[in-house]
Amino acid sequence: MKAAAPRKKRRLRTPKTLAEYRAMKLAELDEIHDFMPSLIKDMRTLGWHVYHTWNSINSEDGFPDIIAIRGNRLIVFECKRVRLSKKDDPTPAQIIWLDEFRGVERIDVDLVRPTDLDKIDALII
Repeated sequence: MKAAAPRKKRRLRTPKTLAEYRAMKLAELDEIHDFMPSLIKDMRTLGWHVYHTWNSINSEDGFPDIIAIRGNRLIVFECKRVRLSKKDDPTPAQIIWLDEFRGVERIDVDLVRPTDLDKIDALII
């Protein structure tokens, strides 16, 4: 029996425009399990500090998939696969979280400890 010839590596074409790049990405990323890791990798390559909950079993229902910070910008993404039916739509809990993030006008950032109750109260009441 004759051994199969090794496959030639397919040389990927470099996109010339952003539209070409997006079309290539869409063609190769047809499912969410391919799309999200690729998006996270691309964002990190572009200098974003990215948070993604790997296993959401004990997380708040509907919390967005990706929170990313770069410089003075914060991005919140809920990732869904290409919409083929209503089951690919965001859940009501996801819509609530996204709407809440869209309404943010101020972000308070601090390190808090159990001894900081006065500071915490000042921020949350």
